[in-house]
Amino acid sequence: MLSKYFLITAALVIALTASAWATDPSLTLIDVAGAGTDVSGDGLVVTGNAGYYGPCFTWTELGGVVYIDGYGGFVTTSFDGSNVSANLEDGGMEYAGYWLGGTNWQNLGGIGGSSGNSVSTNYDISGDGLTVVGLAWVDAGTAHAFQWTDGTGMVDLGSLGGESSRANAISGDGTTVVGWDQDPNTGWWRGAKWVNGVEELLDPAGACGDAHGVNHDGSIIVGGGHPDYYDHAYMWNATDGFVDLGVLSGWNYMADGYDVSNDGRVVVGYSGAFMDEHAAIWTEATGLVRLADYLADLGVTVPTDWTLKFANAVSDDGTVIVGYAQDLMWNQKPFVAVIPPIDPLAEIVANGETETLNVNYGDNVVIDVSLDPSFVEGSNADWWLFASTPFGIHHYNLSNGWVPGLMTTFRGPAVPLSNKEVFNGAGLPVGAYFFYFGIDMEMGNGVMDLDKAYWDTVTVFVQ
Repeated sequence: MLSKYFLITAALVIALTASAWATDPSLTLIDVAGAGTDVSGDGLVVTGNAGYYGPCFTWTELGGVVYIDGYGGFVTTSFDGSNVSANLEDGGMEYAGYWLGGTNWQNLGGIGGSSGNSVSTNYDISGDGLTVVGLAWVDAGTAHAFQWTDGTGMVDLGSLGGESSRANAISGDGTTVVGWDQDPNTGWWRGAKWVNGVEELLDPAGACGDAHGVNHDGSIIVGGGHPDYYDHAYMWNATDGFVDLGVLSGWNYMADGYDVSNDGRVVVGYSGAFMDEHAAIWTEATGLVRLADYLADLGVTVPTDWTLKFANAVSDDGTVIVGYAQDLMWNQKPFVAVIPPIDPLAEIVANGETETLNVNYGDNVVIDVSLDPSFVEGSNADWWLFASTPFGIHHYNLSNGWVPGLMTTFRGPAVPLSNKEVFNGAGLPVGAYFFYFGIDMEMGNGVMDLDKAYWDTVTVFVQ
């Protein structure tokens, strides 16, 4: 039987060895005078522009830069990089456009108006490449968010107060569009979302700034202008509401979240002030930090004469980040940063406490477990859920609940698990209870393989 000392030691070993399969980190400056504006969901294709009004390009590690014409701006791409949307020039006017291959583009049209030489502007494309969103002019002074498909053409998404709006991004599944809606009284840009075409503000009071990025299923949204700290970046979801992502330290600095990984564990954007911007990354472990510093901690050095200015997009798994860098002479180049995947996250909590819970005899105790499998999702694993108690080791059996002894709880694929209740009761005898939950990736041998494991623990003291 395992002793309590061994269990605690094992948990520490696991914490030190959980990053066993890291992707080699790197930074590439693409030899184009322009910006990287998007990356395919699978992280293999980068899109960008050779100057804001310059031609569009695609880039892959093997194929390098391929120019595809177009009119620059935000050059966005689908999950596999085969579909691209950007802007084009037609008859002296600027329109949102859809790439048809080679240097051929489809004009997506407008919604009836124009302002100067602009009719419509591209901002994003869905994961399947079938839906494009952006801004189109109603008249010379008012613009609205639009959504385009080949079947519907360009659809005006409107606004809540009769003023302007803009679509900045669309979820990978095409159901959720995010952007801003202009307050009719103040002119303020309020964060907004359109779900299946129906608009609502992220903050009912309209106190948050515009939304810039959204994950695949529309459940996580990022932007700038937290309702309580307007110079801070934010992340929003329906359960937690607004999460403050912070701001870098500096005079008059602001921060904005531009894109987010599918699981919400990596957010990229920028923080800074005019002419002093820095590409930024947020993870739960690091908070908001300069991307250059994050890379440096991974052993990757940014050339001393270049500054990573804006991180515009991140791949669905959070490992490939694109944006642009600038040198001392204001020359710009797209960059591609590769970072290791964020480790799978196993969590176990007691009455909502993540580390230690102190209760009196007779108090009710609820144990919940969660798993974000990250890059091991779908891979076979041994699932472990057990406790060291005053009356010995017990493990959780899917059929019988808590039973004496130490065995795997389940053998099978690592899949997402959210707040699964595994214990709910009162009357635990007085003493210390050490609960452990995790997976190891060497399925079937009945042994906790510490070098391939992801683990969490919580302690309950009953007095």
